[in-house]
Amino acid sequence: MSIVNGIIQAPVSIADVKTVLGETSNDLGTLCKSVKINMWAKCKPVCFNQPFSNNSWLGQDVAGAPYGISLPLYTGEVKDLEAEMTYRKPTGGMNAPFRIGDFIGYNHNCIAPFKVTFPNDKNIYKNSNLFLVRITCQNLLPANNISITDLFSNCYFGVAVIDKTGNAYFKTFDDFPLTQGQSCAVNIVDCPAISQSVTGDEFTVIACAVNRKATWTDKLEKAVGLSYPDNRASYRITVKAPLTNILRLVIKGIPGIYISVDPSPTERDRIVYGQCIIKRKFRETYDLKKITLEIKNTATGQVKETVDVEIRDAEPKYIQYEAGVTKLDMQCPSHFYNDFGYTLTYIFEYE
Repeated sequence: MSIVNGIIQAPVSIADVKTVLGETSNDLGTLCKSVKINMWAKCKPVCFNQPFSNNSWLGQDVAGAPYGISLPLYTGEVKDLEAEMTYRKPTGGMNAPFRIGDFIGYNHNCIAPFKVTFPNDKNIYKNSNLFLVRITCQNLLPANNISITDLFSNCYFGVAVIDKTGNAYFKTFDDFPLTQGQSCAVNIVDCPAISQSVTGDEFTVIACAVNRKATWTDKLEKAVGLSYPDNRASYRITVKAPLTNILRLVIKGIPGIYISVDPSPTERDRIVYGQCIIKRKFRETYDLKKITLEIKNTATGQVKETVDVEIRDAEPKYIQYEAGVTKLDMQCPSHFYNDFGYTLTYIFEYE
C-alpha cells in the first residue's frame, strides 16, 4: 500500500483511496465525489479540464476556486456573504474528469486553517463597550494542508455590519494581511450604525476578507465571507436595552446559623454599603482578614476574574455576639468595573 503517515503516495491505487477515506466502493467517480474527502487537503480531486494529474496546476480550478474551495463572494447581496465556503468536487466528463492521481499527497488529517468566533451572547446592549468578532489562524498545520494565504493571499480580515436596509459597513483589523499563527479581533461596538442604533434594531454581522484596509466609513464593493461547515461566521444580532450589574455581599468564615447578609447592598461615592444580621449568640470573635471581589457573567455563570479589595476602610472589622437579633452595617471600597451584565460579589472572609 502506498500510504505513509496517513498520506497517500505514488503510485496510488483504488485500494489506497478506499482505505484512507473509509469507503467501500471501487468506482473512481464515487471516490472522487465522496463526502468523506477532507476539504482542507491540498491534494484532492478538483474540477480541472485535464485528463491526467500534474503538479504544475496543483491548486487550480476551472472556476478559479483555490484548491477546489469555492469562496462566497459579496457584490451587494447579503445572502452571498453569509454563504459557506464549499468544496467543488469533479463531476466527470471532459471539463472535470475523475483522476486517481489527484489523490497523490492527500492527507485525511488536515484541519481548517482558521476559525471565527463570536461572543456567546449574540445580543448587543446599549451600554456595551465590547463585542468582539475574532479570527484566529492555526499555528501548526498538518502536511499538505491548505493555509490561510492559499485562500486569501494579500487579503485583509475584518467584519461587515449590515443594517436592515442592506447598507454594509466594513472594518478590517490592521494594515497588514493576516498570516498563519496570527489572530485579530474587531470590536463592532465602534460601528456608527450600531452606536447610533435604538433598542430593537437588528444587524447582520459577518466575518470576512477584503482586498484592502477599511474603516467603518469605507464603501466596499467586494468581500468574501468566512463561514465554512462547522464554523459559522455570520450572525444576526439585536440591540437590547442597557444591562446593569448585580451587587452582592457574602460573609465567609462564620457559620450561617449565626449570621446572614441582607441581599440588597447599594453603591454610592465608590463605597459599597450593606448589612449583616446576627441571628443568634455565639462566643467567638471573628476578625476580618480579607475581601475578594468575584466578577461573574450573570447569564453564563462563568467567573471572569477575581480582585483583592483593600480592607482598611471596610466594616465591620470584627464580629462578636450582641444581645438578640442585631443588624450590623457593612461597607467596603467599590471596584470600578466598566462592563455590564455581571454579578459583582464582595466576599468578606472572617477568621
